[in-house]
Amino acid sequence: MKWLSLLLLLLTLATENSIAQNENDLKFIFPKSFEEIDYTEVEDGYFYNPPLGEQIAKGMEVVRNEYTYKPEPTPLYPNPGVEVEKPTIYYSVKKLYNHYKKQVRKGHIDMETAQERMSEIIKISVNIRYEETSDFENALKASKDPEDLDSVFALVEYEK
Repeated sequence: MKWLSLLLLLLTLATENSIAQNENDLKFIFPKSFEEIDYTEVEDGYFYNPPLGEQIAKGMEVVRNEYTYKPEPTPLYPNPGVEVEKPTIYYSVKKLYNHYKKQVRKGHIDMETAQERMSEIIKISVNIRYEETSDFENALKASKDPEDLDSVFALVEYEK
């Protein structure tokens, strides 16, 4: 019995030590590689002069299609609203889209950089849709401004 207690104590200490080491080099690692996004489900010509280009607008539409749905009407709720799954990720992507749109309009960042970064953010958000993302979502919740959100998305990697 004493050996079992001692073994549990050692395992607990070893686990706490490895968690502390992982906090210093924080990364969000997901098990599968990120695939390119299929834009064929979004119609061409659907957008009129999007601020970050048609490809990013299509990507935002794919994100909206992935993360939102409209539940079936019921007798008590004949016209239900739109439900958002993983709202922290969805609204973070929307916040970053609006941030980059404003930065390009004000001239603080060039269009190509904003498009590259938003393309990467959209790719990440679509590919982690069905993964366990609670730690990632907590980090997004802790972020106060768009730069912090962007830095959290920059920490995402996949296992090789």
